[in-house]
Amino acid sequence: MLFVGILLSTTVIVIIVVALTVCKRRQQKKATKKRAVILAPSGDVSSKFADMANLIASELKSSDEYEEVFFTGWMQVNNLGNNLEKLVDALHRSTVVILFVSPFGKTSYENFLEQGQLATWKDEFVIGAHSLFRTSNHTLINSKITSSKKRKILVVYHYEEPLQKSDVLHKDFELHAHRCYDLNTMQDNSALYKQLLRHQRRVVYHGETCIEDGGTTKFI
Repeated sequence: MLFVGILLSTTVIVIIVVALTVCKRRQQKKATKKRAVILAPSGDVSSKFADMANLIASELKSSDEYEEVFFTGWMQVNNLGNNLEKLVDALHRSTVVILFVSPFGKTSYENFLEQGQLATWKDEFVIGAHSLFRTSNHTLINSKITSSKKRKILVVYHYEEPLQKSDVLHKDFELHAHRCYDLNTMQDNSALYKQLLRHQRRVVYHGETCIEDGGTTKFI
């Protein structure tokens, strides 16, 4: 009887330890969930930039690695005041910010640097980028968006000839970003997806879907 009692006690202890371990792992997994903010300029004549940004945002949203994905392309049009309030909260909670830059995005950002609130074009991309890079003299978004070592800032860009890299990347973007990704190259496409989605093998390159297989990229 004593042996049976000891056996039962040991079994109960093992069950408790296993349950606690599983619970701890679930809590750790939940705690490491990522929160992404994707900023894309809203004034581009071409929809290509918006389409690529929307594709990346949708990929993150559909994955189980992110508990929150905030994309400026999903916000209401002509509702800047309300949108900025939501943007402030999203940036404050974010673990990664992805700036999807374009020639128009660079130009509008430069105009905002020069003219401030008098600039003719102010959208969520411009104000969001300015709040991240020029926090010391920012007036439209408060200091709630503090710099964070845990927050990564990634810059994604794409251009077509005769444009060059300098036509899309402002010096602020290169200076403050953890890395800039050129979507013209398969290498940067693959690196971006690996950075954002650990378990993602699918990559979209120039509108075509590819998969990573044994270190090589295959079109499917």
